[in-house]
Amino acid sequence: MNLKVVVGLLSGLLIVQIIGAIIYFFILPRTTQPLISESNETIRRIDPSTPGNGTIKLQSEQSTVKVLGEVSVSVIINTDQRAVEGVDLSLKYDPAFLQPVIANQVPFVPGRLFPDVPFNGFDNKIGVASMSAISSLNQNFSGEGTLSLITFKAKKTGITVLKIQAEKDNTTDTNMVADGTEMLGNTEDLTITITP
Repeated sequence: MNLKVVVGLLSGLLIVQIIGAIIYFFILPRTTQPLISESNETIRRIDPSTPGNGTIKLQSEQSTVKVLGEVSVSVIINTDQRAVEGVDLSLKYDPAFLQPVIANQVPFVPGRLFPDVPFNGFDNKIGVASMSAISSLNQNFSGEGTLSLITFKAKKTGITVLKIQAEKDNTTDTNMVADGTEMLGNTEDLTITITP
Protein backbone atom coordinates (compact mmCIF):
# COMPACT_ATOMS: atom_id res chain seq x y z
CA MET A 1 0.00 0.00 0.00
CA ASN A 2 1.56 3.30 -0.99
CA LEU A 3 1.99 6.33 1.25
CA LYS A 4 -0.74 8.44 -0.41
CA VAL A 5 -3.37 5.75 0.25
CA VAL A 6 -2.32 5.42 3.92
CA VAL A 7 -2.40 9.20 4.43
CA GLY A 8 -5.81 9.37 2.74
CA LEU A 9 -7.23 6.62 4.98
CA LEU A 10 -5.88 8.25 8.16
CA SER A 11 -7.25 11.65 7.11
CA GLY A 12 -10.66 10.09 6.43
CA LEU A 13 -10.72 8.40 9.86
CA LEU A 14 -9.77 11.67 11.56
CA ILE A 15 -12.59 13.53 9.80
CA VAL A 16 -15.11 10.82 10.81
CA GLN A 17 -13.99 11.07 14.47
CA ILE A 18 -14.31 14.86 14.45
CA ILE A 19 -17.81 14.67 12.94
CA GLY A 20 -18.79 12.02 15.50
CA ALA A 21 -17.54 14.18 18.37
CA ILE A 22 -19.48 17.20 17.08
CA ILE A 23 -22.67 15.14 16.81
CA TYR A 24 -22.18 13.63 20.30
CA PHE A 25 -21.33 16.83 22.16
CA PHE A 26 -23.41 19.42 20.32
CA ILE A 27 -26.30 17.80 18.46
CA LEU A 28 -27.51 14.75 20.43
CA PRO A 29 -29.85 15.63 23.32
CA ARG A 30 -28.57 15.03 26.84
CA THR A 31 -30.60 12.70 29.07
CA THR A 32 -28.72 13.51 32.28
CA GLN A 33 -26.87 16.50 33.65
CA PRO A 34 -23.20 16.04 34.55
CA LEU A 35 -22.59 15.64 38.27
CA ILE A 36 -19.29 17.45 38.32
CA SER A 37 -18.62 20.78 36.65
CA GLU A 38 -15.18 22.00 35.62
CA SER A 39 -14.93 23.90 38.89
CA ASN A 40 -15.47 20.66 40.84
CA GLU A 41 -18.91 21.67 42.10
CA THR A 42 -21.78 19.23 42.17
CA ILE A 43 -24.56 20.37 39.84
CA ARG A 44 -27.85 19.40 41.45
CA ARG A 45 -31.34 20.60 42.24
CA ILE A 46 -31.91 20.72 45.99
CA ASP A 47 -35.42 19.85 47.03
CA PRO A 48 -35.84 21.00 50.67
CA SER A 49 -38.96 18.84 51.04
CA THR A 50 -36.85 15.66 50.59
CA PRO A 51 -34.99 14.81 53.80
CA GLY A 52 -31.41 13.57 53.48
CA ASN A 53 -30.83 10.05 54.69
CA GLY A 54 -27.37 9.14 53.39
CA THR A 55 -24.39 9.02 55.75
CA ILE A 56 -20.64 9.48 55.44
CA LYS A 57 -18.38 8.53 58.34
CA LEU A 58 -14.68 8.31 59.06
CA GLN A 59 -13.34 5.09 60.58
CA SER A 60 -9.92 3.90 61.68
CA GLU A 61 -8.69 0.74 63.38
CA GLN A 62 -6.57 2.97 65.61
CA SER A 63 -7.55 6.19 67.33
CA THR A 64 -4.09 6.67 68.86
CA VAL A 65 -0.84 7.06 66.93
CA LYS A 66 2.72 8.01 67.89
CA VAL A 67 4.52 11.06 66.50
CA LEU A 68 5.93 10.25 63.03
CA GLY A 69 3.62 7.23 62.88
CA GLU A 70 0.84 6.79 60.34
CA VAL A 71 -2.91 6.37 60.73
CA SER A 72 -5.15 5.09 57.94
CA VAL A 73 -8.71 6.40 57.75
CA SER A 74 -11.53 4.81 55.77
CA VAL A 75 -14.35 6.94 54.36
CA ILE A 76 -17.53 4.86 54.64
CA ILE A 77 -20.75 5.81 52.88
CA ASN A 78 -24.26 4.44 53.37
CA THR A 79 -26.88 5.42 50.81
CA ASP A 80 -29.85 4.03 52.78
CA GLN A 81 -30.57 1.83 49.73
CA ARG A 82 -30.95 4.78 47.37
CA ALA A 83 -29.03 4.71 44.08
CA VAL A 84 -26.31 7.35 44.34
CA GLU A 85 -24.88 9.05 41.27
CA GLY A 86 -21.86 10.56 42.95
CA VAL A 87 -20.18 11.86 46.09
CA ASP A 88 -18.08 14.95 46.76
CA LEU A 89 -15.91 14.75 49.89
CA SER A 90 -14.22 17.64 51.69
CA LEU A 91 -12.14 16.54 54.68
CA LYS A 92 -10.73 19.16 57.08
CA TYR A 93 -7.60 18.37 59.11
CA ASP A 94 -5.14 20.40 61.16
CA PRO A 95 -1.85 20.58 59.23
CA ALA A 96 0.01 21.31 62.47
CA PHE A 97 -0.84 17.77 63.63
CA LEU A 98 -1.35 15.74 60.45
CA GLN A 99 0.13 15.48 56.94
CA PRO A 100 -1.49 13.38 54.19
CA VAL A 101 0.68 10.52 52.94
CA ILE A 102 0.63 10.77 49.14
CA ALA A 103 0.26 7.63 47.02
CA ASN A 104 0.44 7.97 43.22
CA GLN A 105 0.46 11.78 43.65
CA VAL A 106 -3.01 11.87 45.29
CA PRO A 107 -4.11 11.74 48.95
CA PHE A 108 -7.13 9.41 48.60
CA VAL A 109 -6.95 5.80 47.46
CA PRO A 110 -10.38 5.34 45.83
CA GLY A 111 -12.50 2.31 46.59
CA ARG A 112 -14.47 0.40 43.97
CA LEU A 113 -17.89 1.98 44.49
CA PHE A 114 -17.55 4.55 41.71
CA PRO A 115 -15.48 4.08 38.54
CA ASP A 116 -14.62 7.73 37.90
CA VAL A 117 -12.70 10.03 40.25
CA PRO A 118 -12.42 13.38 38.42
CA PHE A 119 -10.82 15.16 41.39
CA ASN A 120 -8.45 13.94 44.11
CA GLY A 121 -6.24 16.51 45.82
CA PHE A 122 -5.33 18.44 48.95
CA ASP A 123 -4.13 21.82 50.21
CA ASN A 124 -1.82 21.38 53.18
CA LYS A 125 -1.69 25.12 53.90
CA ILE A 126 -5.36 25.23 54.88
CA GLY A 127 -5.67 21.54 55.79
CA VAL A 128 -8.28 20.29 53.34
CA ALA A 129 -8.27 17.05 51.33
CA SER A 130 -10.99 16.67 48.69
CA MET A 131 -12.22 14.16 46.16
CA SER A 132 -15.14 13.64 43.80
CA ALA A 133 -16.40 10.24 42.64
CA ILE A 134 -19.13 9.58 40.07
CA SER A 135 -20.89 6.54 38.69
CA SER A 136 -21.03 5.28 35.15
CA LEU A 137 -24.30 5.52 33.20
CA ASN A 138 -26.96 3.26 34.78
CA GLN A 139 -24.46 1.93 37.34
CA ASN A 140 -25.23 4.02 40.41
CA PHE A 141 -24.10 2.74 43.80
CA SER A 142 -26.61 1.61 46.44
CA GLY A 143 -25.77 0.33 49.93
CA GLU A 144 -22.79 0.67 52.26
CA GLY A 145 -19.13 0.56 51.31
CA THR A 146 -15.73 2.22 51.39
CA LEU A 147 -15.57 5.34 49.25
CA SER A 148 -11.83 5.81 49.80
CA LEU A 149 -8.87 5.47 52.13
CA ILE A 150 -6.54 8.25 53.25
CA THR A 151 -3.42 7.92 55.40
CA PHE A 152 -1.97 10.65 57.59
CA LYS A 153 1.45 11.03 59.18
CA ALA A 154 1.39 12.34 62.77
CA LYS A 155 3.53 15.45 63.26
CA LYS A 156 3.24 16.40 66.95
CA THR A 157 1.56 15.28 70.17
CA GLY A 158 -1.99 16.30 70.97
CA ILE A 159 -5.62 15.57 70.13
CA THR A 160 -6.95 16.49 66.70
CA VAL A 161 -10.20 15.94 64.83
CA LEU A 162 -10.72 14.98 61.20
CA LYS A 163 -13.92 16.72 60.14
CA ILE A 164 -16.18 16.11 57.17
CA GLN A 165 -17.14 19.57 55.91
CA ALA A 166 -20.85 19.48 55.08
CA GLU A 167 -23.24 22.40 55.19
CA LYS A 168 -26.81 22.40 53.96
CA ASP A 169 -27.25 24.01 50.53
CA ASN A 170 -23.46 24.24 50.01
CA THR A 171 -22.49 22.63 46.71
CA THR A 172 -18.73 23.02 47.20
CA ASP A 173 -18.22 20.85 50.29
CA THR A 174 -19.33 17.26 51.02
CA ASN A 175 -22.40 16.08 49.10
CA MET A 176 -24.15 12.84 48.17
CA VAL A 177 -26.38 12.98 45.10
CA ALA A 178 -29.27 10.68 44.16
CA ASP A 179 -31.71 11.47 41.36
CA GLY A 180 -30.07 14.86 40.98
CA THR A 181 -30.79 15.91 44.59
CA GLU A 182 -28.74 16.16 47.77
CA MET A 183 -29.46 13.26 50.10
CA LEU A 184 -26.64 13.46 52.66
CA GLY A 185 -28.20 13.48 56.12
CA ASN A 186 -25.45 12.68 58.63
CA THR A 187 -21.67 12.73 58.90
CA GLU A 188 -19.35 11.26 61.53
CA ASP A 189 -15.95 12.81 62.28
CA LEU A 190 -12.91 11.07 63.78
CA THR A 191 -10.80 12.09 66.80
CA ILE A 192 -7.14 11.09 66.73
CA THR A 193 -4.79 11.18 69.72
CA ILE A 194 -1.09 11.61 68.96
CA THR A 195 1.34 10.45 71.63
CA PRO A 196 5.15 10.92 72.02
